[in-house]
Amino acid sequence: MPSVLASRFVSDHRPANVQIREAMGPLGVRVFCGWSSALYRDDSYYVQPLTSELVKRLSVETDPFWKTAERALFLAYRDGNLVGRVAAVLDHERQRVKSDRTGQFGWFECINDPAVAGALFDAARAWLRVHGCDAIEGPYNPSATDEHGILVEGFETRPAVMEGHHRPYYESLVESAGLTRLREAYAWLVKAPKDKADLASIFPDKLTRAATRARSKPGVRTRALDLTRWDDEVGQAFHLFNRAMSTVDEFVPMDESSFRALCASFRPIVDAELIKLLEIDGRMVGYAMVIPDINEALQLAHGSLDPVSAVRVYMKAKKLTRACFKVLVIDPDFRQRGLESMLIEDAARAMIDKGYLEADLSLTAEENVKINWILAGLGFTIYRRYRTYRGSL
Repeated sequence: MPSVLASRFVSDHRPANVQIREAMGPLGVRVFCGWSSALYRDDSYYVQPLTSELVKRLSVETDPFWKTAERALFLAYRDGNLVGRVAAVLDHERQRVKSDRTGQFGWFECINDPAVAGALFDAARAWLRVHGCDAIEGPYNPSATDEHGILVEGFETRPAVMEGHHRPYYESLVESAGLTRLREAYAWLVKAPKDKADLASIFPDKLTRAATRARSKPGVRTRALDLTRWDDEVGQAFHLFNRAMSTVDEFVPMDESSFRALCASFRPIVDAELIKLLEIDGRMVGYAMVIPDINEALQLAHGSLDPVSAVRVYMKAKKLTRACFKVLVIDPDFRQRGLESMLIEDAARAMIDKGYLEADLSLTAEENVKINWILAGLGFTIYRRYRTYRGSL
């Protein structure tokens, strides 16, 4: 049982004898962040997040997301043993944009016991009600532009960067707590062609022709990210990201400090040649963000980079086999001109030239019928499926 400095008593649920405590202070946050590893000791596909990085993400003092959001971290105990956790999140900016009173939950982990899950969701619901909410959605860690969803298919595959991994019973636990399916999102995988020059084996003629036409237009070019101009490149990417995503119904614009913090978190693993910027007459109008799948190496860290594990991660990171295609952005004024095809082709060529054997693309929402149809046509297959849930308070 943590000390009173680490947690605050919230409730005691009978007959399951589940105690819910709110994690308080630095010690409580570390307990919250580090516990999930106990659930996955026998799961060879699980990638434990670095505890230090998750602590930073949940820091209301330093992470810019919490400038317009609040959170409470709940821990479940039975007989003195930690058996579950959940975060309740109140995102004021999301509520302002959506004009609703929906709260979120995130970072849900639990033993296979509906009583424990129910106690955790009761605590999250109660906290959200006190803060004026009338519904709960999630999981979002902590928002829809971060890791989100409960894994419902693909348990025998390794998650890529910004993908969660869960036990198969989580679906039933969440539903037993009174939440219902909201939507699904997909992680896609494609293998590199055996012949590096044979892009035609994964790209249909229509895409190749569109890319060729776009490339022939005056003033059109793609280039690699310029790391020496990081601040300026990220600033342009931020404005373009919000402009491009404004056409998506569920999108909540990111503030610049949060966008920069997200980009900064990727900078240690960024390969500039994998990030393609699309320019027309020197103006950035699109980009494709591909990053190495560092999860392949982070599996060796088991949540902590001590001197020995740091060396192991470093050595493994030099020979990763998977890249992650995370973002494809085109200014709405320049769509339907084949520029998307040009970016996809150039990003794919860069991945193949770097020797990656497969590419992950994630996550795409189920309602994005067009992009899902395109990916299926390009030979991608859905290898992980995630589901978000909604419930009343």
